Amino acid sequence: MVTVTDGKSQDSTQLHDMTQSVNIDVEHPPAYSESTMSGSVGGSEYAAGPPEASSSSAERALATPTRVTLTPLTNFLTIERKNDPIKGTYAINPTLPPPPGSVISTDSDGKNLNLNFASTNGSINAVVEIIKGVDNKGPAHLQAQSKNGSVTLVIVSNLQGLIPLLFL
Repeated sequence: MVTVTDGKSQDSTQLHDMTQSVNIDVEHPPAYSESTMSGSVGGSEYAAGPPEASSSSAERALATPTRVTLTPLTNFLTIERKNDPIKGTYAINPTLPPPPGSVISTDSDGKNLNLNFASTNGSINAVVEIIKGVDNKGPAHLQAQSKNGSVTLVIVSNLQGLIPLLFL
């Protein structure tokens, strides 16, 4: 678990506030190749888009879900702030084990929280990508609360279909 209190954890800042600067020459774009279209980030494969179309339905394969973010995968993440907002993009993989020696946050029902945001005097504005494998049927438990500020979560999943949400 990565815990941030008042934004003083340098590891968490590096983990979640990563930005990437890219210079693009509009008149001479880079050539695309297989190596630039797919890869692996944090042990999770991603693809730039669906596979090429096939004339035979037997030859068609399911598309590999596209990763929305390239942030490192994590699980059992807790971020607490007193007088600052919580913002950023986070990729949660509920199948990852907890880090050794970590204390896992739980909700009021005693369920382990895969992601927990808490702010006393600040808003919460985050994009949360939930990465699940085909064999992982269990839910991801998220909690975001602010005593004095708005809470906005954009939840993205690599599974097709609806994402059921429970608001308490």
